[in-house]
Amino acid sequence: MADIFISYKSERRNAVEHLKRTLENYGYSVWFDYALLTGRDFARQIERELDAAAAVVVLWCSRSVESEWVIEEADRAKQAGKLIPVWIERARLPMGFGRADTIDLVDWSGSPRSNELDDLLDQIALLVKRDPVPDLRGLRELEGHWRRFGAPPLAQFGLDANAARLQEARRQAVEEQRRQEAERLAEIAEQERKAAEERQWLEAEAKRQRAEQARKTEEAKRLADEARARQQEQQAAAKQEAERQRAEKLEAEKRHREEEARKATEATQQAEKEPPSESPNAQSYLYEPIAPAKPDSEPLPRHEPGEKAGVGWKRWVGLAGVLSIALAGGAYVLNGPQPASPVASPVATAPPVAGKPVAVVPSNPLQVAVAPPEPQPPQPVVAPPVQPTVPPAVVTQPAPSVPPAASLPVVTPSVIAPSPSPAPPSKPVPPPLPSDLKGIAPEVWTRAHEGSAADQVAIGLAYQSGMAGTTKNGLLAVSWLEKAAKQDNISAPFILGALYHFGAVGVPRDGRKAEEWYLIAAQQGNLNAQLFLGDLYNFGAVGVPKDGKKAEEWYLKAAQQGNPDAQYNLGLLYYDGAVGVPKDGKKAEDWFLKAAQQGNTNAQFFLGVLYNDGAEGVAKNWKKAEEWYLKVAQQGDANAQYNLGLLYRDGAEGVPKDGKKAEEWFLKAAQQGNPSAQGNLGIIYHFGADGVRKDGKKAEEWLLKAAQQGNLPAQSFLGFLYENGANGIEKNMPEAVRWYKAAADQNYGRAIDALKRLGVKYP
Repeated sequence: MADIFISYKSERRNAVEHLKRTLENYGYSVWFDYALLTGRDFARQIERELDAAAAVVVLWCSRSVESEWVIEEADRAKQAGKLIPVWIERARLPMGFGRADTIDLVDWSGSPRSNELDDLLDQIALLVKRDPVPDLRGLRELEGHWRRFGAPPLAQFGLDANAARLQEARRQAVEEQRRQEAERLAEIAEQERKAAEERQWLEAEAKRQRAEQARKTEEAKRLADEARARQQEQQAAAKQEAERQRAEKLEAEKRHREEEARKATEATQQAEKEPPSESPNAQSYLYEPIAPAKPDSEPLPRHEPGEKAGVGWKRWVGLAGVLSIALAGGAYVLNGPQPASPVASPVATAPPVAGKPVAVVPSNPLQVAVAPPEPQPPQPVVAPPVQPTVPPAVVTQPAPSVPPAASLPVVTPSVIAPSPSPAPPSKPVPPPLPSDLKGIAPEVWTRAHEGSAADQVAIGLAYQSGMAGTTKNGLLAVSWLEKAAKQDNISAPFILGALYHFGAVGVPRDGRKAEEWYLIAAQQGNLNAQLFLGDLYNFGAVGVPKDGKKAEEWYLKAAQQGNPDAQYNLGLLYYDGAVGVPKDGKKAEDWFLKAAQQGNTNAQFFLGVLYNDGAEGVAKNWKKAEEWYLKVAQQGDANAQYNLGLLYRDGAEGVPKDGKKAEEWFLKAAQQGNPSAQGNLGIIYHFGADGVRKDGKKAEEWLLKAAQQGNLPAQSFLGFLYENGANGIEKNMPEAVRWYKAAADQNYGRAIDALKRLGVKYP
């Protein structure tokens, strides 16, 4: 049996013969299937020789790798641990042999004495367990024979001309196939590179849009605050006009009561001079009470604390808004008659004493309440008839003069006193009504000088607001309001605080004075004062540094009484954090929820932001974010609609990607002029999305709208669209450069890079 078994493809028989002779000259016996005995079972003979050999040399070439015999022989040798794989031609090895240490004889010249055979001889010696013993004479003769044969390399040894041509043709076919494969791979790599660039662009764009959205949110807060302030100013003007008309009606009623009292006094004085009438009608009329006339209509509805006062991203109103709140109570009489007291019958109760404040807080903390008169002892007078056709009343004793505006009690003869009461002291005459004070009745002016706190507040508001053409004068407004405040009027301190907080004509902003007056009103339980005091500490003012801890304290007082604006502001304080108040996502969530459940759209929007971004103590919950964004978006809010579009475009846990919904909400926001929504809508139409077809015309339309509003990403992407053309949009390099430059002029990096890539000199 031979030391070495050689497995090969029959076309390489001459090469195998040369290798066999070479190895034999090194002292090894070699067998290959050329030595098969005729008539024998070839398979069994090969199997017997393979099993008996100490080493199996498998010659791999382009033909042998496809031969089932060679692969089977190599596999059997590998399992027996005696496989020596040898390359004589580059070829892709069959599965299972790629990791074997294959000896490379591709570049072997064929010389029997070449050093390139050393690796092969070492492996054979290792398996045969016998070092090679070279036959020098035999090797010289074999080399001479090899050289006479033309000294061919082993890879081509023994191949005839046809085989060589076939091999060359096959090599060329392989090279062509490899070239085509390389081109295909290069094309795939280029597509992947472009796709990677688009993904990077989209990721960068999404990041920039999130930052842009944060800026837009802040801007939306500011715009909403301004809109709210304007709305409150309009409401204040409307309520002032309603108050003026109501005041006129109340003043007319008061004049009527005073006239009735005057007539009663005159009739009593006349009765003292004339003898009593024996008329039974007059005697029976003597005991009839004189009732004051009822007002023509009921008082206006009151503004209750906690009532929703509009939508703003951060609750902040101007002085007009404060006056709107103050006037909503219906207690400031600027002109006209006083209404009957809502808590006492006008028949049984005397009219209020001007300037006497009630010591309790009414249901509306801003409403100025006027107290009923202190109890008076019965007066020894008998009411005369009012109608001039009835004879004068008969009295048993001289009657004293009756004070104006006092209702006369019903009496009987048994309570008539033997002597009259002393006449009231004369009142000081007020100065004339100023010509620059419009819309204020003379009676209001008179009562204010007599000490009526409600009328003093009315005059102060007239000077502040310029009502009915009154010349605005902040100093006079402060003067009258301070007079009312000194009488413990519960609304005057709040309005004074607002005057100093926001300033007025002749009154500069003064945070310290605003703080002083707000504190007085807030400590009396005025909800709006507590709310505005929280704002003062939260945002700071002239002379008052920011103090998050104090802002938290006063917001909390109003919020615990159910005020939704205070609940929202408190949530925002915990969400953003402030001096002395660390960020607390959980508390922010709690207060946002309380305000949102009362319909506060600002709180509903920020709940969506909170659940979308997460916060300390609050895990991200995109399903809840979707729920709250949807509530606000369905009310027409463009920012919520845009955020909802982003959520559906990108998808998140619990909210799968939905291109159709993203398109729907981007479209709603875009139709309201939101430039970020317009830009994103254009990108969706450019690239397409799940349920949304590519549409170049729509992409161009919306990108143009966003770009024309100064949206930098839209300008840059519009340049990209015109540079490359797609989806029915023709390339247009002048337009591409124009839009790239528009974005680059605002230092947009992607546009600057694009201009450099195009070779456009910039700047």
